Amino acid sequence: MLPKNDGEVEVNPYGGSLPYTYAWSHGPTTKDVKNLEGGKTYGFTISDANSCQYTTSPKIVKAREFKIILDSIVHRTGNTGGHIYVSSINGKGPISYYWYNPQGIQISNQEDLTDRTAGKYTNIMVDSNNCKTEEKVFEILQLTAVDKTILEKLKVYYSHTDQKVHLKYLENIEIKSMSIYDLQGKQILHFPNPKDVEEIDLSDIPMGLYVLQMETALGQASVKISKVSRE
Repeated sequence: MLPKNDGEVEVNPYGGSLPYTYAWSHGPTTKDVKNLEGGKTYGFTISDANSCQYTTSPKIVKAREFKIILDSIVHRTGNTGGHIYVSSINGKGPISYYWYNPQGIQISNQEDLTDRTAGKYTNIMVDSNNCKTEEKVFEILQLTAVDKTILEKLKVYYSHTDQKVHLKYLENIEIKSMSIYDLQGKQILHFPNPKDVEEIDLSDIPMGLYVLQMETALGQASVKISKVSRE
């Protein structure tokens, strides 16, 4: 992200009689000015020794924000996956990349992060003008196959008709917590005490793929939920 006040104006006068004097609408009396706010207009007057004047009002062009774009996340399944693919817009190359692990230690200077364990990872980019993006945090999930024992006790399915996830308890099973994540690792819904949860309403969230993650007395289980249009 570009600093808010990083604009500047350089003046190269000619003609008239020396010496010149300078006056800017925001106060300075120097020829050149720095630390100007993007998108703002500044009044400027130059006078020569004979009091001849020239007045103008340069406008500082506001640069587009340098941003990180998430292309995709490949979550962990067993011992495979764990990739975060990113790109950027509005930065001037070459771009430098900085990835940090959950402990805040830099772990990579490559554009994409690959072959990592589950956890949250922070990305920052810096372009050749030394402009820096806002830091972005992405989470890699550990998607475990639902244990056969859990499947024998709990049936989970999504209904397109009512846009709800239904949980049918075939046997008694203790569920300690339950959350729904999107594929970028963002938690959409969370149930800290889901003892009596039998359905989850997804009507207010966008179409897409989601992960229902459950912590049970038998271990952790993850179920992919596909909320897509049937048209």
